[in-house]
Amino acid sequence: MDRESDLCSGESEDHRVAVSTGSFSAKAWAEKRPGSAVDEILNRLYGRYLVGVLRLDLPSFPVLATPRLQLRALTNADAPALFRLRSDPRVMHHIPKPLFFKSDEAVGLLRDFQRTYDAHEAIMWAIAVKGSENACGIVGYWRIMAEHHRAEIGYFLDPDLWGQGLMTEAVKAVLDFGFTKIGLHSVEAATHPGNISSMHVLEHTGFVREGYFKENIRANDEFVDSVVYSRHDLRSDTP
Repeated sequence: MDRESDLCSGESEDHRVAVSTGSFSAKAWAEKRPGSAVDEILNRLYGRYLVGVLRLDLPSFPVLATPRLQLRALTNADAPALFRLRSDPRVMHHIPKPLFFKSDEAVGLLRDFQRTYDAHEAIMWAIAVKGSENACGIVGYWRIMAEHHRAEIGYFLDPDLWGQGLMTEAVKAVLDFGFTKIGLHSVEAATHPGNISSMHVLEHTGFVREGYFKENIRANDEFVDSVVYSRHDLRSDTP
């Protein structure tokens, strides 16, 4: 992440989660027998297949509103804005991904976001300042680990809007949606140790630093360190 702006990794991995095994649908069975002892056994046996427990099969893409922002679905119309941001060295300074040099790369990334959303593997929002339809950044869960009720958050923002607290605002909204609507138990984030402002975003939104990894990421032909943060659903601590 970069000065209240960066994505802590970004493009998703292809590890699709199934919802049934053969002719036996664990999800359907669990829905019919909520809270039963049999359901507990099935959850232990087939829990990694129960996408439904995280409520990822949303009826429509959720639009989130904050005092100054609207978080909406990314569309092909956002390709120019996405290309401009991903080709900006300031945005990508602490993101372990190569700069974009062709507009087709932005179209491909949007296609990947849509594919992983359809597969219940990720959900990414376009960030727009209220009163404008133009995307000025992205935020969301670029990697959802359904079997662990956990996701990894990532984001970046137009440098012209840095220092205004907008990313903190966006991350708070995404966390609230993740915990209360999707059913996440925890969220992680990884950032470059030199990215002080982005660490502030995480700390201001309730994340706790959990680890420092030495040269664990290879990016742009070099190995770089990363700092890992985590945030849990505080409601789960309530008796």
